[in-house]
Amino acid sequence: MTVIEKVKRNLDLLRASVGLKHSPQIPAWFPVMPPGKTLPITTWETIASIIPAQEFGKFRIKKKPLKKGSYLDMGDVMGYDYAFFLQDVYITVLEEHGYIEPCKWQVWMSDSPAEYYAMWELNARVQPSRVLIGGLGLGILTNIIANRKDITKITVVELSPEIITTIKPHIPAWVEIVRADFIDYFHRAELVRDQYDTIIVDIFSGNREKDKPILEDVQMVAEDYTFEFPESLVLYWKYQRDKESELLLHWAIMEQRKK
Repeated sequence: MTVIEKVKRNLDLLRASVGLKHSPQIPAWFPVMPPGKTLPITTWETIASIIPAQEFGKFRIKKKPLKKGSYLDMGDVMGYDYAFFLQDVYITVLEEHGYIEPCKWQVWMSDSPAEYYAMWELNARVQPSRVLIGGLGLGILTNIIANRKDITKITVVELSPEIITTIKPHIPAWVEIVRADFIDYFHRAELVRDQYDTIIVDIFSGNREKDKPILEDVQMVAEDYTFEFPESLVLYWKYQRDKESELLLHWAIMEQRKK
């Protein structure tokens, strides 16, 4: 029996179970499905869902409603193009006022399916057992990694005291949170004597123009660090695929030179 025949048989069985002789009519309100591979979302509860909506300093956390039938871009995370919501849900969003444009709120991060599952993809690549994370955000990535049994140490470097005060109660007590600039922290003498197996850079806004000089600075200090500790792995939130493309290009050039 082919796959198509199995699907047809299952549909016939389903119709029979509810007393339908023919395919049910699709209601007029039913949305048009987005093209590509689509992840259906029934309910949405994440680590960040318990954080209440609030405003603190120049930051705020809000609960953004998404109606059933709506969809969000997944950006090929976990191989999906879109997330499609079968029910009304809320996602948790962290915003900063005036970072990109004056008098406007800039989204720093959220627990949308694309971001949430991307953090799980990043977590799957973390080398145990000592992890350094630049940027706290909503604490999602930190909590995901902290649940691993093979992780013995997590240090999170966060510049904003407001973020630390707000998110720290939702982080395991054994996780060390340091208030500092991430690049400055790299240069501290304590770090040179303290090796991390994985360093995750999660300090970017997603605005490529603003992120470019920061990314270049971080890459420079990360390369200095991995020169000292070549077994350490550096991962970049949001720009990991860019770094992998650079690595592949560099490899291809070096292989060509060998010929």
